[in-house]
Amino acid sequence: MSAAVGLAVPVTPVLAFVGSGVISVHGLPKDCLVATHKELDRLLIAGGARISPATANKLSAVAEHPATWANAPYRPAGDYRFQPSGQTAADKRATRR
Repeated sequence: MSAAVGLAVPVTPVLAFVGSGVISVHGLPKDCLVATHKELDRLLIAGGARISPATANKLSAVAEHPATWANAPYRPAGDYRFQPSGQTAADKRATRR
């Protein structure tokens, strides 16, 4: 995105959880915002206005253009290993504390 715009585009990663369950954490990450979907608007507003609506519209137009992402580094799905070969998350045994 920064390369397409020609300026540094600062971003903040956000994890927004959707559902009716309670979020239980053991320490929050320092470089990422974490919220439920119900808290997300308040969390973003608390950070203050970062860019104008006009700038947001321009960035959105750049992000929607396929050429913006043409030179992005690509990692084939085969490079990601979240579970041992042949297993799924459902195969993991529950751990009791």
